[in-house]
Amino acid sequence: MRQIKIKMISQQIEINGDEAKHLIYSLRSKVGEKISVVDENNQRALIELVDFSKDKIIGRLIEYLPQKKSDSITLAVAIPKRGLDEIVRQATEIGVLAIQPLLTDRTVAKPSTAKQERWQRIAKEAAEQSGAFEPTIKNLISLNEFLNQSKGQLILCSEIEQENFLNKINLAEEVTILIGCEGGFSEREFEMLKNSGALSISLGENILRVDTAAIVALSTIKFIKKFVD
Repeated sequence: MRQIKIKMISQQIEINGDEAKHLIYSLRSKVGEKISVVDENNQRALIELVDFSKDKIIGRLIEYLPQKKSDSITLAVAIPKRGLDEIVRQATEIGVLAIQPLLTDRTVAKPSTAKQERWQRIAKEAAEQSGAFEPTIKNLISLNEFLNQSKGQLILCSEIEQENFLNKINLAEEVTILIGCEGGFSEREFEMLKNSGALSISLGENILRVDTAAIVALSTIKFIKKFVD
């Protein structure tokens, strides 16, 4: 079911602007249709669309829904040449608490603030489309800055690792997946990560693109947390 983000849930809900136009003109929603809404406090509800105008929709509260939570998984990824658009979209659909863009020794792309704002919009749209939790897209920082403030278990996806796999480690409650950009992390960065206690794991024999590696790692961890733990 489609999910729309609003400021606050009440008995009568007004949907304006781009959200209303999308429902009216793109999805061709009709009176009587039921949709899910989520407010700024992550409270969710089921509403019925009861009235339409040119750029406004009125909805009636039917019932509150269980608050949707995300596993405590952060995806920390060095920005690839093609940017993070697809990674943000797919990671949001799978389910992640936050996405941390990183600048590393081999990072070529240097995104602007506008680009980071775009990634948050993509996350919002993906969450609405899939009904997933909307992750926070954090400000771009260096790997060193990230390691100085990181918490929880660090899992480093490494193309040179040959023996350690995700199914062989005990996953903590709070997990951060680390993915390098094209060429991976430098030797200096590997040493930094090792000294920070990061667990090096393999995603298989093949060399994966950045976006593929991110989705494989995230999907595997989500599966283990849900069905194996």
